[in-house]
Amino acid sequence: MIDLIRERKPRFVAADVIAEYANILRCYGVREIVSDKFAAGFSSDEWARNGVRFHACDNSTSENYLRALPLLTSTRADLADNTTLRTQLSGLERRAVSGREVVAHARTASAHDDVATAVAGCLAEATAQPTPMIGLEAALAAVSGAPRTRTVFSRHY
Repeated sequence: MIDLIRERKPRFVAADVIAEYANILRCYGVREIVSDKFAAGFSSDEWARNGVRFHACDNSTSENYLRALPLLTSTRADLADNTTLRTQLSGLERRAVSGREVVAHARTASAHDDVATAVAGCLAEATAQPTPMIGLEAALAAVSGAPRTRTVFSRHY
């Protein structure tokens, strides 16, 4: 279940947003996050300053979308009612690139996928783990699960 989504649109001070989100994570008992590799160097240092361990995700964003797809189409994932999430998920495009399937937002200047990326990352991480987990993102998306195992997927600008 994705039960919490937070998004900050530019202009913002990333360090302030990470500090805010770290406080929210503490409320969920989350001490580690998994994130895509976008701006990972800055993010890992800033998360550490706020008492949260940072791990880069092994999958690409496209791979996370593809791993989340069966959960979404089989209704095994319960998503928060969020207009931005709905818009971004419905705006994703599947295409073949060099013989492999790729999922990404449309190639237009107005297309965004940060919230969808966070949610797909949460779902993909949940399927990769043998126990339920909590996920959260820079469009902060929380996936709630058993209280003893909690991890986060985060996207940073």
